[in-house]
Amino acid sequence: MALIVHNFFFYLVFLPFTLLASTAVLVLSLFPGTSRVCQELEKRWAQLALRLSPVQVQAEIAPEAVSGNCILIANHQSQLDIPLLIALMPRQTIRFLAKDTLFRIPFFGWAMAKLGHIPISRENHKEGMRSIDRAAGKARDGRTLCIFPEGTRHRELGPFKIGGIVLAMKSGLPIVPVVINGTKDAHPKGSPWLFRRTVFVRVLPPFPTQGYDSLKERHRLKTDLWQYMNNRFLETEQWLKKTTRPG
Repeated sequence: MALIVHNFFFYLVFLPFTLLASTAVLVLSLFPGTSRVCQELEKRWAQLALRLSPVQVQAEIAPEAVSGNCILIANHQSQLDIPLLIALMPRQTIRFLAKDTLFRIPFFGWAMAKLGHIPISRENHKEGMRSIDRAAGKARDGRTLCIFPEGTRHRELGPFKIGGIVLAMKSGLPIVPVVINGTKDAHPKGSPWLFRRTVFVRVLPPFPTQGYDSLKERHRLKTDLWQYMNNRFLETEQWLKKTTRPG
């Protein structure tokens, strides 16, 4: 019963705030010099999502991972992952590459576009690669970008698609791996319910890219990065099992 009340209160507050913040971004974007205010609204939106949810977050953030703009390569388990990353890294303005259908959602999707998030097509490979090229240009201009290389949500670490690796290589920026574990149970795929769970997020030091000197090396880089992140993911899995052990 307490969980039902908590979920009811979450949606009662969070959904109107999402609509209000999205509308504010759309209006403010009509005026020059308001980008910082819009970014602050986005961060407040993400922080509110975590405060209202029953989720407990444990984070481990390598200092060198937040020292400059980079390409964040993160696994994806839940819709909570996006506000989670925005809230945990408030000193950086993260721009996500997200499926283009999200940008069609009235107000919320329109606000995503105004904030500078980048739509990417899953159905049209050529258009998807053009989005990667545009994103690489924005990264070189000083943006921190985040991509979920699995392409969709997975309970474990799913296979990586090549687009995120190509983005990282074309941008020339450091790759910062991010391992998220626990949101799969806190907000399961296809369910509106939020559950009391512990979530573990590890923002790891930049992955060394020496030796991957050209796009010809992209598949080797994809394999090596996946293996590295999977090892860290399995470590978080063991940590979560210990923290949730009865008694």
